[in-house]
Amino acid sequence: MEHGPGIPGPDLHAFHHPSPCGRKAELRKGNGGSAEREKFMQTWPQLVNTSLLVNLRDNLQKQRVEAERAVRWRDQRIASLCASLSKEKELRAQSLRVQHSAETLLNSLKEHLP
Repeated sequence: MEHGPGIPGPDLHAFHHPSPCGRKAELRKGNGGSAEREKFMQTWPQLVNTSLLVNLRDNLQKQRVEAERAVRWRDQRIASLCASLSKEKELRAQSLRVQHSAETLLNSLKEHLP
């Protein structure tokens, strides 16, 4: 008996009454227990659906945690690259200033030398 695509039905042989008075054997023989069996048959799909939903929730939570970790790593990498770029721009500007000063000094020397 199936309760949906790929979801097996209940194993009624595994169903047992919690009391140790031989109720399990009675259910296997079919002596009474039809109300309990019917209740089990009605709750089985709900139990399967609940289990699937719990697994789905857990998997989604794991994926969310992984995605958040990836976003943090990406943001840290972007910040690091931005800092490197700023430092590079600063060094380039400093290099241009030094080059300009050197050119000015060279021109000044050329004017004063014969």
